[in-house]
Amino acid sequence: MENHDIKITCTMCRNEKIIPMTAEQYIQLEEGLLKGEHIQDAVPDLDPEWREMFLSGICPDCWKNNIASMEI
Repeated sequence: MENHDIKITCTMCRNEKIIPMTAEQYIQLEEGLLKGEHIQDAVPDLDPEWREMFLSGICPDCWKNNIASMEI
């Protein structure tokens, strides 16, 4: 299956990240979101850190270095 990688710019560090997706995952994501599904249900086999980037716009590195280390 061919790749259908997605480029997203992180809202924190402004670096462009490439989310590795197959064409099948891309179609699942698109169809699932149109149906109102949660992203984890639409593409359960996509790494959680990339799903989070779709939702928040924050890349995995910034999430680990800034958000995850915050005390609540």
